[in-house]
Amino acid sequence: MGGFLRLAWQRDDAAVDHRAMYSGGLSLEGAAWGRENDRLGLGYAYLRGGNLDLDRTHVVEAYYRLGLSEHLVLTADVQYLRDDYEDGAAVKGWVIGMRAVAAF
Repeated sequence: MGGFLRLAWQRDDAAVDHRAMYSGGLSLEGAAWGRENDRLGLGYAYLRGGNLDLDRTHVVEAYYRLGLSEHLVLTADVQYLRDDYEDGAAVKGWVIGMRAVAAF
C-alpha cells in the first residue's frame, strides 16, 4: 500500500486558472490479490482558482494499472471533474482514458 500528498502554489502576476493545488491519494499493490505487477489507485485534487473566472476545481480519480509483462503496462483511468466559477456556474463531467507504457 502506498500514498502521496502534493501541494503546489504559484504567483498570479500573469493570468492563471489555478493559484494553488492540493492533492492526495492511495494505491494498493497487486500483490494483495496475486498480481504483483498490477496496482489500483484512488486520488482527489482540489485546485483553488487564480485571477480569472474560475473559483475552484474538484477532481476524483480511480485507476487500474495492469502489468502485462516486464516491458508493457496498460493503465485504465476514470476521472470526475467539477469546475465552479465565481458567478455561480458549474461545469462537470467524466474523463475516461487508457495509456500504455513500453519500457526497454
